[in-house]
Amino acid sequence: DSLHAVRRAQAIDSSMKKATLKYVTKYLNLKKENRVYVPGQHIGEIWLETEPNYAFNNENGDWYKITEKKGLKEGYKYVSGRYIVERYLLDDLWETDKVELKLNESNFLIGKLLPTTFQRACTMGTAGIWKLILLAWCYERSLAVPSFDVSRRFTGGLSRLLKVGFVDNVAKFDYNSLYPSIILTWKISDRNDLMGAMLSFLEYVLTQREKFKKLKKQASKKAGAIEKEMDTLEKNSAKYNELNNEYLKYTSEENFYDKQQLPMKIFGNSFFVSYLAPNVFPWGSLKCAEQTTCTGRQMLRLMISHFSEISQRYNLNDEDYNYSPIVGDTDGFNFKLPKKYRYTK
Repeated sequence: DSLHAVRRAQAIDSSMKKATLKYVTKYLNLKKENRVYVPGQHIGEIWLETEPNYAFNNENGDWYKITEKKGLKEGYKYVSGRYIVERYLLDDLWETDKVELKLNESNFLIGKLLPTTFQRACTMGTAGIWKLILLAWCYERSLAVPSFDVSRRFTGGLSRLLKVGFVDNVAKFDYNSLYPSIILTWKISDRNDLMGAMLSFLEYVLTQREKFKKLKKQASKKAGAIEKEMDTLEKNSAKYNELNNEYLKYTSEENFYDKQQLPMKIFGNSFFVSYLAPNVFPWGSLKCAEQTTCTGRQMLRLMISHFSEISQRYNLNDEDYNYSPIVGDTDGFNFKLPKKYRYTK
């Protein structure tokens, strides 16, 4: 499961060159300071040595075999070869656990909400998520499951490069949950969904995510205010320690609500993908998918029109207020910021 998560992350991140534990742990900044390594071809012979014939440094994980010419160095202690191999094994398990937590946490959270196993949640595609939800819904209500349809090519989202060359002072503007919001706003649904269950589920997912995002933002704001006040106090004073406890409380809340919104984000983003796979998802509909992407393209064009014509729109008589679109894809566009601003943070 962990290796699958690494492979998935590697497919998304082109900078991740290998999927070995040693490389990935270092790449993700999870490597222990005293990590122990043993060459694979020597593990067996070192394991058999039960006498303390090796020197080991617990600060950096370094070790070597003691000989007549090479005695015990400062900072090292006597250990057996078996101890070194055991440490190597434990560090392997520790690092695997940290990689698992880093890359598979979202799948664990999803698995808590789906009628399936953790292993299945780790390896299933996005269309499979909504397939499980709808299959459970039909089973509980004794509804028939639609037959699969044939997949085909379809017209996707807008992707444009409007200017080439170096551009400074660039900002990214995008829509919040564009495709799910379009689907709910225009009630884009397939006729096979007789009870409108899909849109009801989607509305719940988006509503819950916004709720958790709001709570996360509130906790983050309170933690930030407390941190600023702590900077003005002497460390370890009574007031400082009191505020530090409050700070830890709100940072913990911020982390908690972030974890709560994560599976909702994945559910929301995967909804549109399920429409694209009628050969996998029985309620899939390429017609609904194309209506969604068509509406999304119009939304991006409206964004470009709005920001690139601000001086004209608000009768400012000054082109320096206009944002210049550079490049965009699916749900947002990068703009070169204007010399003067109509909008503020």
